[in-house]
Amino acid sequence: AKQVDAEKDLYPSEKYVKNQGQIGSCNAYAAKGALERTRHFVGLPHTDLSAEHLYMRICGGRDQGRMLDVGMAEIMRGGIPPMKPSHYQKYRERDFRPEDNRAAVRFKDEECYAVDTEVELAEGIVSGFIAVVAVHATNSYMRMDSTEVIARSLGRGNHAEGCHDVDIIDGELKFRKFGSWGLNVWNGGCGFITWKNHLIEPNKYHQFYLIRGASDDTQDNVPELN
Repeated sequence: AKQVDAEKDLYPSEKYVKNQGQIGSCNAYAAKGALERTRHFVGLPHTDLSAEHLYMRICGGRDQGRMLDVGMAEIMRGGIPPMKPSHYQKYRERDFRPEDNRAAVRFKDEECYAVDTEVELAEGIVSGFIAVVAVHATNSYMRMDSTEVIARSLGRGNHAEGCHDVDIIDGELKFRKFGSWGLNVWNGGCGFITWKNHLIEPNKYHQFYLIRGASDDTQDNVPELN
């Protein structure tokens, strides 16, 4: 399994662990976090992206959540614009401006694949991909042990998160995940989950996916007019 490397340690969770607030936008927050981390690892500058704008598009302006594959398709097609303070916890089309739509296409996933097994997930992360997965968050999901492994919590899946690393702890693959409930849960919003205790059931109902490529901010390459 891939070990946590110095480059990853230099990228603090404060940059990619956000708080989705009171709307059901975890799908978009996981996608946003995955794309931000991907941009970092391919050498692009950090940009705080608007999960709310992505959520507005994938949920049709209604706070009702959507399946992971819908978010996967939309982040490849339409991208995510930079975050503005006015976006937070918004999800209706009228809450955004036309320039947000134009800016979104500057920040897209360029390499995205479906993943269906524990081995595919581990191999993808070892190969440099960031994953978006579904978990079933119960009360026990909020607890972690001394090795930062989250307590067993299984079900059909009611929450989306990102996974950015994999390690072997006590002879078992553990996937390092980041949430969207702020920095005060788990360890800076992060912890380890496993296939058998967290992912095997949600994977039957939700399409997990991996991303590795990110489009450059093309606006930076537009020459000035004199």
